[in-house]
Amino acid sequence: MGVVGVVGVGLAYGEGMLIGSVDVAWLETGLVLAAMAGLVVLVVLAWRGGWWRAGYLGGGPRRPVGLGGLDLLVGLGVLLLGQVVLGVVLAASGALQTGAEGEAGWRALGDGVLVEQGLILMVGQVLTFGVVAGYAVWRVGVRRAGWGRWGLWRGAVSGLGLGLAGVVVVLPIGWLAGVVYWVLAGEEPPAVAHPMLEMMRAASAWWALLPFVVSAVVLAPLFEELVFRGFLQTVLVKRLGWRSAIFGKLGRGRWVGVWLTGVLFGLIHAGGVDPIALPGLVVLGLVLGAYYERTGSLLGCVVGHMVFNAVNVVLALYVVGVVG
Repeated sequence: MGVVGVVGVGLAYGEGMLIGSVDVAWLETGLVLAAMAGLVVLVVLAWRGGWWRAGYLGGGPRRPVGLGGLDLLVGLGVLLLGQVVLGVVLAASGALQTGAEGEAGWRALGDGVLVEQGLILMVGQVLTFGVVAGYAVWRVGVRRAGWGRWGLWRGAVSGLGLGLAGVVVVLPIGWLAGVVYWVLAGEEPPAVAHPMLEMMRAASAWWALLPFVVSAVVLAPLFEELVFRGFLQTVLVKRLGWRSAIFGKLGRGRWVGVWLTGVLFGLIHAGGVDPIALPGLVVLGLVLGAYYERTGSLLGCVVGHMVFNAVNVVLALYVVGVVG
């Protein structure tokens, strides 16, 4: 799971309830407007700083970490094998609950079932993207100072700002996607862009939320950044040319690698989130990818992704009164 959901989808269309003395409708409107104002500021800074130029990424560090095309094939094979093993285990145990429909259905099943499903989700993450991430970590680690060149030890502080910037950029996109859906479909878009949020909203005890919080805020950002930015994007950019030997201009090969990875990052979630969340996921992938190419900080990407997901979780739960 790349993100818990696109914040704007859940916030732009609420139920108009009150949380304490706070009207949720006004809270949602204020958050969207604040994000739009922040996005304008970021666009101005990007334009003045030349962030959009091909050469901006061309000035970033190279990452000679020992990952190549063959490693991508091995990683894909490991991912598919992990999915097969997970499917066999779940089918044999019969533990996966598929009968619930929406938040009300999960609430009827109770907190015990929710905890079980959350733990299954965590195991699934470990057996799929977690194993691929582990392979990448091992391959990089056999190189001298490989993890340092990969960017695992620097950028935690800037990652905090990266995560907040991601929220500022994605929130208006989620809101706009909801408006487009409303116009084209003639009905309000789903309030929750990710099924995990429905399960979290159904919990009646704080301990029932813990597996989902760990999954969304810790495991997903860690595994997905190692796989997408650290592994996939590194190999793509390396093959396309660190200095754009193929595309002929400084940094252009890096941008192509960032775009390819960002689109794949969004598409990989197509089966697990509502379609109106996909544009925001692609943009988030582009933001994380550009940051990585410019700074070389994989740790910053992990922290930024964690912050982004944490904000999603807190806002979504606060809106329905679970937190706050």
